[in-house]
Amino acid sequence: MVRPYRESDADALLAAALSVAREQALPLDRIVLDVDRENDRAQAFYERWGFEHWGEMVAREL
Repeated sequence: MVRPYRESDADALLAAALSVAREQALPLDRIVLDVDRENDRAQAFYERWGFEHWGEMVAREL
């Protein structure tokens, strides 16, 4: 069964974060998120919001 889409707390939080970022007096043109490539649910959420794959991040322990 596929449930119809409804706004979640995650949607409200991301909408607020994007709004705050747009209001900054900084030359911002994008927001970058680090999402685990194995987290299909998160990938789908951000793609629904118009996020696209952009580069690769690397990390290491301190």
